[in-house]
Amino acid sequence: MSDQTPDKPSVLFVCVHNAGWSQMAAGWLRQLAGDSVEVRSAGSEPADRINPVAVDRDGADDHSVNRCCPRPLADESLQDLVSVPADAA
Repeated sequence: MSDQTPDKPSVLFVCVHNAGWSQMAAGWLRQLAGDSVEVRSAGSEPADRINPVAVDRDGADDHSVNRCCPRPLADESLQDLVSVPADAA
């Protein structure tokens, strides 16, 4: 369950494998928002590892995804969720 407080918004980035775009988006938001936002990412079918292309693309930035690992989407993560669909690139 989340440690979210009423004064701290929570953002959950979701994609199928949680191995690329969702990890990068979470990293960018962490860098921009700092501790003012609870940032999470997850996937409905998480991959075994982060996509190497995402690591290469993101590697030069401070919010690098190379320290992350794909996580499964848990039911409790979906409470009070506002969904914004994204199209496959």
